[in-house]
Amino acid sequence: MSSLQVTATINQAATDFTQLWANWKVPAISSAARKLARETRITNIVNSFNFLSLPAVSFANLGPNTLGGFNWTDWSLTINDVFTSDDDITYRNFLELCRTIYHESRHCEQVYRSAQGLGAYRPATPLIGLKPPDMTEAEMIQMASDGGGGVASKVSAFSGNPLNQAATRVKLISKLLNIPAAQATAAEASSADFTNFIGLAKPAWFKRRTVKLEVEEWMRSIAKSSLFGMTMFVEQGASDMNKMYKDLPVELDAHKIEDAVAAKTEQDIGHAIATHGALARTNATFGP
Repeated sequence: MSSLQVTATINQAATDFTQLWANWKVPAISSAARKLARETRITNIVNSFNFLSLPAVSFANLGPNTLGGFNWTDWSLTINDVFTSDDDITYRNFLELCRTIYHESRHCEQVYRSAQGLGAYRPATPLIGLKPPDMTEAEMIQMASDGGGGVASKVSAFSGNPLNQAATRVKLISKLLNIPAAQATAAEASSADFTNFIGLAKPAWFKRRTVKLEVEEWMRSIAKSSLFGMTMFVEQGASDMNKMYKDLPVELDAHKIEDAVAAKTEQDIGHAIATHGALARTNATFGP
């Protein structure tokens, strides 16, 4: 069972980030070509997390205070191209880029695992999957219904408990979490993985008693955000807004997991950020 929290995945990502650092000045033909090469490598790193429904990766100028973001309504991950445009990127900023890539990818996993948990729900075995804590099964079925129709169609909608049907669960996932139908369908189809995921060793930073209860917190946060029109996780560095949200379960998790990959990347590159953080990639300290 793979996940961004698994040591093997963290170690592989650190290896890939180390290669990204080593090849930062390649190819030599032009700055534009180097920018494109970096963005291609980063996209390939995100695409290696193929235990998820992969997001569309893009790069754009997000301004001076935004590092990146994951939008779950269109399943896209965006990185500020101020990083990839910089031939003289400092070691500190490079590690911030690595953090941002892994952080936003983790947000993608949080939404996807929540969706898988909803897809694993069955009325006869309700403890296996996730059930919205504030909803009855009747309310879940109502949310998943298309609405309209006469009395006969409404009676039919509640007959035989539609939550046993994949199509109903897909609609529930899509509406509750506000994610695309394609990702809701993929999550429901792979919902057996939810049992494997919640069976993984619980990370030390999880606050709830079990992995399943922690994912339930993610689901509640995402559903509530969607209800109030929020559609995107945004990483804003050391801003006051970021400090305000940093202790929320979804953000605490994403920050702790980025700490792990940054520490391993720093170890693999072999230079301490405390000593060399302000040096540019072009500095002879880092080699060719």
